[in-house]
Amino acid sequence: MVERIGEMVKGLMRAIQQHDLKQVEWLVFRGGNLNASYDFHRSTPFMYAMTVFHKPEEIEKLITLGGDVAYKNRR
Repeated sequence: MVERIGEMVKGLMRAIQQHDLKQVEWLVFRGGNLNASYDFHRSTPFMYAMTVFHKPEEIEKLITLGGDVAYKNRR
């Protein structure tokens, strides 16, 4: 189970890096979690996505997919 979660987070990060919102959506529907911590600082794919996606409609879509705007990392 942990391996599957790790692979989903890696997939989300890759899709975000490629600015592929459709792939992000597909991965979330397959069980990916935009709020899953992936490093020591408790950063999430959603936090990273905020540095890549800048259009209001993209941000709104990510929030609709479950991105938590109130979540804070350790930084």
